Amino acid sequence: MEDPGTSPGIVVIAGNQLLGDIQRDLSHPTVQNATGKLGRLGKRIDVRGHSAQSGLDEELSVEVYDDFPSMALLSARCTNSDDHETSLGSVTLQKHRLNAALAEKTAKPHEMWAFFGASLKWGKDEILPVPARFSQRNPLSEPVDTGDELGRVRGGMHWKKWISLYNEKMLAKGECRDLYVYGDDSPEVYAIEKDGGMYYAFYAPAKSAAHQIAQVPWRGEIELRGLSDRTYRVTDYVHGKDFGVVKGSTAKLSAEIRGSLLLEVR
Repeated sequence: MEDPGTSPGIVVIAGNQLLGDIQRDLSHPTVQNATGKLGRLGKRIDVRGHSAQSGLDEELSVEVYDDFPSMALLSARCTNSDDHETSLGSVTLQKHRLNAALAEKTAKPHEMWAFFGASLKWGKDEILPVPARFSQRNPLSEPVDTGDELGRVRGGMHWKKWISLYNEKMLAKGECRDLYVYGDDSPEVYAIEKDGGMYYAFYAPAKSAAHQIAQVPWRGEIELRGLSDRTYRVTDYVHGKDFGVVKGSTAKLSAEIRGSLLLEVR
């Protein structure tokens, strides 16, 4: 259903204006080994461009990996090389024009179903047939506005609790730190750095169905990696439990985990 169209796929808006004069030096790309986390073998291609209208320099990067031969990752970086301030409004790296008639000759171009998984208004349809002249934002990493609606449905208080934590911490805007090895570290751990603090998510599923029914917790020593050499206060921010103070770049403490343990360290 991909309909090429004539509009550009990459759109940069700066100073409330569409930059249509970016000249990219496609004849002199830089090719180097990729350093991402999708595999040991891969290549990164960088192409530089410039906008005389705004003074912005652009660097487009494409990464490909041997382990994922059918996928390419596109990213962009814009820097101001001029001597005056420029506000960067938005950078769109991919635009897709879909036409249902290309897949089904009897269909109108807009006759398809759409899924908006990040729809943030509670109760609004997220799976719907697309009408003609339709527009829908699909924002990510924004506070969720629920009002009082969640309290009126089954399990509402449970979801209000987690959405409230999401709005309070906004960890989606933090930096995911590569401090633990999936499959080697037990329990399974993820770490996010945000606003001068570290957030850890420990997951320890029950060893057996019998343990799960009996709610037998995981007990042991956990490591808090990626810290500086100073003292920190450790808090289970879901249940409000204070784990006390730890010190060191790799702090350790004893813990009991029933399914998951989410810690804030400051």
